[in-house]
Amino acid sequence: MTGQTSGRSVRQVAADAGPLVAAGAALLAVQLIGVRELGSTLFSTELVVFAATLLTLVGPSVGYLLAPRLRRRSDSVDDRGDGRDGHDTGLGAGLLTAALGTQLILPFELQALCALTMAAALRVGLAPVWGSALYALLAALLLLLPCAVYAALLPVRAQPRSLPTLYAAELCGALLTLLALGLPPSLQAVLRLVDLRCAIVPYALLLPLSAWGLSTAHGARFRRTLTATMALLATLLVGLYPRLDAVAMRAYLRVLYGHADPHIVQTIYSPYQRIDVIADPG
Repeated sequence: MTGQTSGRSVRQVAADAGPLVAAGAALLAVQLIGVRELGSTLFSTELVVFAATLLTLVGPSVGYLLAPRLRRRSDSVDDRGDGRDGHDTGLGAGLLTAALGTQLILPFELQALCALTMAAALRVGLAPVWGSALYALLAALLLLLPCAVYAALLPVRAQPRSLPTLYAAELCGALLTLLALGLPPSLQAVLRLVDLRCAIVPYALLLPLSAWGLSTAHGARFRRTLTATMALLATLLVGLYPRLDAVAMRAYLRVLYGHADPHIVQTIYSPYQRIDVIADPG
């Protein structure tokens, strides 16, 4: 009996390790891309430090706060079967949808959010500094959600004996993101010279991985459908990214810098910032 229980525990840890790899990869991807885009829109001011602190410290803390409620939901699914075929509804489904949606549009959403926020602030007569502060707060709150959800997976699935193994799995996922997004600058330049879409491929590959990890760890019956849907959306992101990025960046340049008809000649990413070469005939 003890041997059967031990064997079941080993299988459970192995089943949970994969989702934790996915969660670790997704968490670091959101943090890295989020802070980089915040630094590009706010030019590494104190507001970036504020937003980055919310992402890296407050986000996981909120996830740990949510974990007991998610764990009770996961346990109720486990009581109905093997913990992998139940239908996770309510808060769990909402968190899944919101977190994955935020991660999907992250490569261009912050420029668009900055343009909308600053335009609204100027329309009501707020000084630009207050518009920037409002944007930093909204961006941090927006990105805090996926950070909280991904960080919550470890306390949701871990038991005292499995915690070291699952924490190591989460760190392996973070290492996967560093390898995927931290490509040598020379290789990044080659990818962008070939096609801007090539540069977004490593990030896009993480999206279905995140969908699979989230839905499996929460015992969601629809994990296959969710993963397939995110794979399709990631493919669309790769195809449409140059156009979506250009639209968001032009809106940002019009509002923030008063460009009449900006055209992006070239875009280069350093590990921390985005550098755009702009031509404006007007």
